[in-house]
Amino acid sequence: MKRSKASGETAALVLSGNAGVGATFPFSGAFFVLLTAPTVLPVLSAGDIVAAMFVTGVWMVLMRVVIAAAIVRKRGVGAMATEDIRPFRTSFRAGWPSLVVLGSIALPIIVASSALVANQTGLDADDVIPMLIWLPMVMLIVGLIVERKSLPRGRSQWWSLLGTVSPKLGLVGMTMISAFAASNVLNTLGLGKQLAPYMTGLTGVPQVIAAIVVGLIIVIVAGPLNTTSTVAAVGPVAFVALTTAGIPAPVAFAAILVWASSEGCSPPGAAPLYVAAGIAEINPVRIFIPVVLYYLIPTLVVGILLATGILWIPT
Repeated sequence: MKRSKASGETAALVLSGNAGVGATFPFSGAFFVLLTAPTVLPVLSAGDIVAAMFVTGVWMVLMRVVIAAAIVRKRGVGAMATEDIRPFRTSFRAGWPSLVVLGSIALPIIVASSALVANQTGLDADDVIPMLIWLPMVMLIVGLIVERKSLPRGRSQWWSLLGTVSPKLGLVGMTMISAFAASNVLNTLGLGKQLAPYMTGLTGVPQVIAAIVVGLIIVIVAGPLNTTSTVAAVGPVAFVALTTAGIPAPVAFAAILVWASSEGCSPPGAAPLYVAAGIAEINPVRIFIPVVLYYLIPTLVVGILLATGILWIPT
């Protein structure tokens, strides 16, 4: 971005604002945490929500494409550096294995949703092919096949790889533990119980009002926490509030993850914001207002549009 004449503030703004997009696609940490919540587990299974979350993730990517166009127009970002531009054929030749890995996601989804499984076994397809098991396994197997030439050869290379990866896994593990610890502190302090009357008291109100109230609460909670710990802290209560207001369960699930994914664009406690500012070597305070205007408010609005059915997702 800097080679494209973008300022440090613009680069940090884009990095921070895009930090949470992965949480809106299936099989993120927040996805599993919400799916296994006591208020969600009896209502939804992984097979019920995978397609809806893929479409939700696409909506969030499209939102970011529109935002990127606005940033380019408003902030005068130049064209890509010449050395970064490659012909389509060259890019496809180098990157087609990634498309194969992504395409492998479709296999268990198509099979699990097929009536053939039910006709042959007499069982629900999701019972025969549990998505939480087979989808990551298929991705892993296909990924290993596609990149088999990149795997280490011999014990010494494997040992070297483990030595390189282990510190990074430790960092990720400590980050996750700290996030859940923060969530547990909020639960111990009674955050969920304190918010429950406001959320569960939305019975009978219009769906748009319920979506606005719940969305605002989740976005505020996501300020000092990451997406996963936000979902752990208020996700179960938010799910009950939205479904009680008449919002379909898959839609409520998707909207909660969209609002919780605002972790990178909710100052002053957004960790990705400070990481992005450090990479771009700028004062993080300088992008507080821009990140709210460009990313936080649109994320809140997209979640509301999903919850009210204006943006379509399969249910």
